[in-house]
Amino acid sequence: MQTYSALANIKLYKNVLPTTTLIFGLFFSSIIFASGSESFGGAETGASQMYNKGKMIVATKLTCSSCPLAGKKLDKNTAMELLENTGMGAKAKSILSSSEKEALDTYLKRRYKL
Repeated sequence: MQTYSALANIKLYKNVLPTTTLIFGLFFSSIIFASGSESFGGAETGASQMYNKGKMIVATKLTCSSCPLAGKKLDKNTAMELLENTGMGAKAKSILSSSEKEALDTYLKRRYKL
Protein backbone atom coordinates (compact mmCIF):
# COMPACT_ATOMS: atom_id res chain seq x y z
CA MET A 1 0.00 0.00 0.00
CA GLN A 2 2.85 2.37 0.71
CA THR A 3 4.23 1.79 -2.78
CA TYR A 4 0.93 2.87 -4.29
CA SER A 5 0.85 5.98 -2.12
CA ALA A 6 4.36 6.94 -3.14
CA LEU A 7 3.52 6.47 -6.83
CA ALA A 8 0.34 8.52 -6.42
CA ASN A 9 2.34 11.33 -4.82
CA ILE A 10 4.87 11.30 -7.67
CA LYS A 11 2.07 11.53 -10.25
CA LEU A 12 0.47 14.37 -8.29
CA TYR A 13 3.73 16.32 -8.15
CA LYS A 14 4.31 15.78 -11.87
CA ASN A 15 0.98 17.49 -12.60
CA VAL A 16 0.90 20.11 -9.86
CA LEU A 17 4.51 21.31 -9.90
CA PRO A 18 4.58 22.58 -13.52
CA THR A 19 1.19 24.23 -13.11
CA THR A 20 2.21 25.92 -9.86
CA THR A 21 5.49 27.06 -11.40
CA LEU A 22 3.62 28.52 -14.37
CA ILE A 23 1.16 30.38 -12.14
CA PHE A 24 3.91 31.86 -9.97
CA GLY A 25 5.94 32.78 -13.05
CA LEU A 26 3.03 34.64 -14.63
CA PHE A 27 2.16 36.36 -11.37
CA PHE A 28 5.66 37.62 -10.68
CA SER A 29 6.30 38.66 -14.29
CA SER A 30 3.18 40.84 -14.18
CA ILE A 31 4.49 42.51 -11.03
CA ILE A 32 7.78 43.29 -12.75
CA PHE A 33 6.04 44.79 -15.78
CA ALA A 34 3.60 46.74 -13.63
CA SER A 35 6.44 48.36 -11.73
CA GLY A 36 7.72 49.99 -14.90
CA SER A 37 11.18 48.48 -14.65
CA GLU A 38 10.58 46.45 -17.79
CA SER A 39 7.91 46.90 -20.42
CA PHE A 40 6.82 46.19 -23.94
CA GLY A 41 7.51 49.71 -25.19
CA GLY A 42 5.20 51.73 -22.92
CA ALA A 43 7.86 54.10 -21.69
CA GLU A 44 8.46 57.19 -23.75
CA THR A 45 11.95 58.25 -24.62
CA GLY A 46 13.63 60.79 -26.85
CA ALA A 47 11.66 62.19 -29.77
CA SER A 48 8.45 60.42 -28.76
CA GLN A 49 8.47 62.11 -25.37
CA MET A 50 9.25 65.49 -26.95
CA TYR A 51 6.45 65.01 -29.50
CA ASN A 52 3.89 64.29 -26.78
CA LYS A 53 5.12 67.19 -24.66
CA GLY A 54 4.83 69.50 -27.67
CA LYS A 55 1.32 68.26 -28.36
CA MET A 56 0.35 69.01 -24.75
CA ILE A 57 1.88 72.49 -24.99
CA VAL A 58 -0.20 73.25 -28.08
CA ALA A 59 -3.39 72.23 -26.27
CA THR A 60 -2.68 73.88 -22.90
CA LYS A 61 -0.59 76.96 -23.71
CA LEU A 62 -1.28 77.94 -27.32
CA THR A 63 -4.79 77.02 -28.46
CA CYS A 64 -6.86 77.05 -25.25
CA SER A 65 -9.64 79.64 -24.91
CA SER A 66 -7.38 82.17 -23.15
CA CYS A 67 -4.18 81.36 -25.08
CA PRO A 68 -2.44 83.40 -27.81
CA LEU A 69 -3.79 81.22 -30.63
CA ALA A 70 -7.32 80.81 -29.23
CA GLY A 71 -9.82 80.16 -32.01
CA LYS A 72 -7.10 79.90 -34.64
CA LYS A 73 -6.81 76.63 -36.51
CA LEU A 74 -3.41 75.04 -36.14
CA ASP A 75 -2.51 74.03 -39.68
CA LYS A 76 0.67 73.79 -41.71
CA ASN A 77 0.85 77.58 -42.26
CA THR A 78 0.44 78.34 -38.56
CA ALA A 79 3.01 75.66 -37.77
CA MET A 80 5.46 77.39 -40.15
CA GLU A 81 4.86 80.73 -38.37
CA LEU A 82 5.56 79.09 -35.04
CA LEU A 83 8.74 77.42 -36.29
CA GLU A 84 10.03 80.58 -37.96
CA ASN A 85 8.97 82.88 -35.08
CA THR A 86 7.04 85.17 -37.43
CA GLY A 87 3.60 86.75 -37.14
CA MET A 88 1.39 85.19 -34.47
CA GLY A 89 4.01 82.50 -33.94
CA ALA A 90 6.50 84.93 -32.39
CA LYS A 91 3.91 86.21 -29.90
CA ALA A 92 2.72 82.72 -29.05
CA LYS A 93 6.23 81.32 -28.47
CA SER A 94 7.26 84.25 -26.27
CA ILE A 95 5.38 82.71 -23.31
CA LEU A 96 7.22 79.37 -23.56
CA SER A 97 10.42 78.23 -21.87
CA SER A 98 13.32 77.03 -24.00
CA SER A 99 12.53 73.36 -23.33
CA GLU A 100 8.88 73.96 -24.21
CA LYS A 101 9.93 75.66 -27.46
CA GLU A 102 12.11 72.68 -28.32
CA ALA A 103 9.26 70.25 -27.62
CA LEU A 104 6.87 72.39 -29.65
CA ASP A 105 9.27 72.46 -32.59
CA THR A 106 9.63 68.67 -32.44
CA TYR A 107 5.86 68.24 -32.42
CA LEU A 108 5.24 70.66 -35.29
CA LYS A 109 7.98 69.21 -37.49
CA ARG A 110 6.74 65.66 -37.07
CA ARG A 111 3.01 66.47 -37.13
CA TYR A 112 3.15 68.65 -40.26
CA LYS A 113 6.21 67.00 -41.88
CA LEU A 114 8.17 70.25 -41.96
